[in-house]
Amino acid sequence: MHYPPEQLIQMVYAIGEFDGNCFLAARVYAQKYPNRSHPDVRSLQNLKERTPTVLNEETQLAISLAVVENPQVSVRVLSSDLNIIKSLISKCLQKNKFNPRIHFCQWVHNVVSENENFFKFVLFTDECTFHRNGFVNKHNFNYYDTQNSHIVQVNNHQHNWSINVWGGILHNYVIGPYIFQGSVTGEVFLNFLRNDFPRLIQHVPDFIKNRMWLHLDGAPAHFSVTVRHHLNEHFPNAWIGRQVILLNI
Repeated sequence: MHYPPEQLIQMVYAIGEFDGNCFLAARVYAQKYPNRSHPDVRSLQNLKERTPTVLNEETQLAISLAVVENPQVSVRVLSSDLNIIKSLISKCLQKNKFNPRIHFCQWVHNVVSENENFFKFVLFTDECTFHRNGFVNKHNFNYYDTQNSHIVQVNNHQHNWSINVWGGILHNYVIGPYIFQGSVTGEVFLNFLRNDFPRLIQHVPDFIKNRMWLHLDGAPAHFSVTVRHHLNEHFPNAWIGRQVILLNI
């Protein structure tokens, strides 16, 4: 029987929840989802054999993160008898990444339970590099298909210049874009936060800015000592970055 991707993820999660016991996983899965077709024990055993990782608590977290398209987890659909999902879990399972992710998920759950509109006041930001030949850095892009689509993009990097563009989304407002001149270092990004960022959010109403949280990714420039000091001074307890910076919450 062919199962949709979402159901396959739930099946893998059930196996991991019971430490690989497919008999117990099949029984509990049928109780949890009474209104859908239930995989038998053999189907779960086949799925377990085809999943290239130990099904434990960390794997459960990784699969859950995959559902919400976490950029650290890659999931691809393989062409096989069951069209099963093979989870390529690497960075997410590293010990130095697991605990901060657990902490962040718990923190988000608590915050949203108290304020369901919390994410409307988070300024989500990112940067992208654009090249003269149209190439865009796509290291976080994922392509999903039931078979190998042979996606190939050939690029000539010789004599090629590029620009770095920063942008963000806050509530219903687009912030930016802002173009960096040259490489983005800690010093360059600090200068941006001090001199250009305030101008970019001038059009945002004060009631939003006063409740704003700033979200940054894990780029080295965003985590330099001087940048962190600036963020702690101007966004005390209101910025999120590498290692889940949630101070005194």
